[in-house]
Amino acid sequence: MLEDFSFDGTWWLPEDPEDVHHGTLTFKHHDHIFLKILGLFKERRTNFYGPEIILGRTNTNENITLLKTAEISYKKIMTEDDDASKSLGSSTFICYYILLGDHFNKADMINFHSLDISYTNLEQWISPIGIFKTDLSEGDYSITVKQQEKYAVDINGKNFKLWLYSHISDNGNGWTKMELNYISYFRIEPNVPKDIEWYEDLISNLQTLLTLLIGTPVYTKSLIAEGLSVNQFGMRKRIKIYRVLTNPHIISELYPFQLRSSFSELIAFQSKDYFKLIVNNWFEKIEIFRPVYELIGTNYYNPSMYLHIRFQTWLQGIEAFHRRACYGKYISDDNYKPICKQLEAAIPTTIESGFRESLKSRIKYGNEFSLRTRLRLIWDREPLSWFKLIMGKPNKKIINRIVENRNYLTHYDESNKKEIFTENELHNINRKLEALITIMLLEELGAPTKLLFKIAELSSGNESYKRFFSK
Repeated sequence: MLEDFSFDGTWWLPEDPEDVHHGTLTFKHHDHIFLKILGLFKERRTNFYGPEIILGRTNTNENITLLKTAEISYKKIMTEDDDASKSLGSSTFICYYILLGDHFNKADMINFHSLDISYTNLEQWISPIGIFKTDLSEGDYSITVKQQEKYAVDINGKNFKLWLYSHISDNGNGWTKMELNYISYFRIEPNVPKDIEWYEDLISNLQTLLTLLIGTPVYTKSLIAEGLSVNQFGMRKRIKIYRVLTNPHIISELYPFQLRSSFSELIAFQSKDYFKLIVNNWFEKIEIFRPVYELIGTNYYNPSMYLHIRFQTWLQGIEAFHRRACYGKYISDDNYKPICKQLEAAIPTTIESGFRESLKSRIKYGNEFSLRTRLRLIWDREPLSWFKLIMGKPNKKIINRIVENRNYLTHYDESNKKEIFTENELHNINRKLEALITIMLLEELGAPTKLLFKIAELSSGNESYKRFFSK
């Protein structure tokens, strides 16, 4: 998915396989999928034309299905013969998906038994698995290949299983040239075949979880699905899926010290498999914490985001997490209802209606803790306050400064412009807020305390982590 390509071939609509046109399909992994054909499909009747599916066959005899297409430009050549004019000209379509390896006549036919996903930096995270060179005596050396054994996770109550495995491919003549390629995959295997939208939700959520565990954005490198139909050998067809990555900010190589965690330490720490626990809790609590997952993803996958927007987004994530993981209200909703009615009844009837609705809205949420209160509760947590540990030099005044900056950036009220963070301070506080939401969420998911201390240490620059584990 990270490599661009183009295919020449013939193209047609499923409902009219005789109306065939020559054309070129172009894939730019970070930009677009374009199909340019010679001629116009006969089915074209409006200026806003978007066939759900276009079928094709490349000049190398590979079957292709283009899914979710829209015509973005066309040129029609007028002739004396009106019928002939329908097929003369050219069209350009933009497409959302390329399905390479099979034909699907309808969107509801696109279901898969399983999907293999390769993510960037997955191999480094799984280390020490991979390809290793060992120097021997007298200039000789050996190449050792260590593959990840197939590892399975049953996802409780979600009707699918998650597999992790690796694959080694080799090229060369075995004598003067040898190339080894090591790649790791997650396989999603539902109990019954599922459509592409179902898989996309899991791809995105698994990607965010890996980003949280690795500490840098990960992206899909390849998607390979196992279809329902079989090939001439009786094997289910393998279908490569391509889609555009939006503004990828890919770090091609990560060293072990740059990783927030590793797969090997999560599955073997204190003889307990923490990875299975984390993954199961991640998907079990997905509906509760989905807004938190999405806010975290927003910051990681928008590297050019303004610092103050990133600051506000981290705070939104912390507030959303606390609202869901903790009670966060002064009294119960049942006890607040009569108070709410009394407060609404006390609003003067003489004021403008828009003002009345504004006051009602504030009263509606008046029972919920403010951001300041939530941060103080997180700060005062006993016996261990991650917030204090991350800040390095504990000082509760930082809470007021954070809230005042958030309020100013929300309303831009000059009267509230007190001690605004400088650019360097905003960089630093964003790093600490990222660590805080990461630790809070991973703790909720069951991550080992040692990993949480490691994250806190990396963000604070203090020696708390080392002191804790040297005891």
